[in-house]
Amino acid sequence: MAPFFSIIIPFHNAQLYLDRCIQSVLAQNFEDFEVLMINNNSSDDSVKVCKKYSSRYVNFCFLSQSTTGVSAARNMGLANANGKYVLFVDADDFLESTALVQLYKFVKKRNADIVYFNMNNLDYLGISLHQLDFPFNVERRLTRPEAFRSLILENGYRGFVWNKLYLRTSIGKIKFNEKIQFLEDTLFNIDLIKQSQTIYSFPVELTNYRIHKDSFVNSRFQSEHLSYFSALEIAELKMPKIFVDDLKVLKRLAQIKFLSETFWTQPIQFSDLKRVLKRNNGVYKVKQIKLTKFQMLLLRIANYSLTGAALIFKMRSILSSCYHCGMKMIHDFHDE
Repeated sequence: MAPFFSIIIPFHNAQLYLDRCIQSVLAQNFEDFEVLMINNNSSDDSVKVCKKYSSRYVNFCFLSQSTTGVSAARNMGLANANGKYVLFVDADDFLESTALVQLYKFVKKRNADIVYFNMNNLDYLGISLHQLDFPFNVERRLTRPEAFRSLILENGYRGFVWNKLYLRTSIGKIKFNEKIQFLEDTLFNIDLIKQSQTIYSFPVELTNYRIHKDSFVNSRFQSEHLSYFSALEIAELKMPKIFVDDLKVLKRLAQIKFLSETFWTQPIQFSDLKRVLKRNNGVYKVKQIKLTKFQMLLLRIANYSLTGAALIFKMRSILSSCYHCGMKMIHDFHDE
């Protein structure tokens, strides 16, 4: 008999976190699930960790792929999944102990194609709840435009796949785009929303998202980061037209962020990047997302000077880093 949940865990050199991730699955007070652990070219002891569990538990399956990338790993997981619902868990994250039973009760009651659920953010300062704005902070059925808007709203559920539950039959032939490195989650969700009938908001924190200093958001600029803009252009083509201006705003803010990362430390990359990104001037009319006053200021300054906007963003980032370093020192001091 097929399990109720298929839990897909792709991993790449995640030996430091895999045990906690898998233990959080084993700690669930719900047993009708299978776990698919997909190796994505790991060179550490991650494979050894996963094989330990697959040899011990019959509902744990270890798979390894020859191609590279998290999208290919997730696609392999989908191809081998047997559950009624699919849940993605990143190898460095972990579930709350009641996640599966809460999701089971919810979909039994709602018969949902997709369930959006909330998350905790985990960094060196501890755990903080992700803040949701209305209409996502209440339990309710979402309209299709609301489901789309939540993907790009800072205080929405965002474009991630690991804070959503999917009816496997609703996924059908949809796959993750293996040719892009960024926003593959968002593009997958866009395709799925288009053909799903019942999408629900379930604003309960069921997963814990680990924020790394070397993540895409926090990492030093590299040339492959430019593919982020290609992914945004694909999203523009796939999303309803009412979101096009909002995606252009997000693209412009990302341009400012990337320029700020190269401002002092990578002068050659800064010049090259500025030349590539100097197009698309203009503050766009935002319809579906809320911008902070600082973001609006950056957009207006960028109309006249991308360099100026990048400098202001960089200065604010430095001040923010100093604040967080100070908070960490206080936190470490109290721990001692």
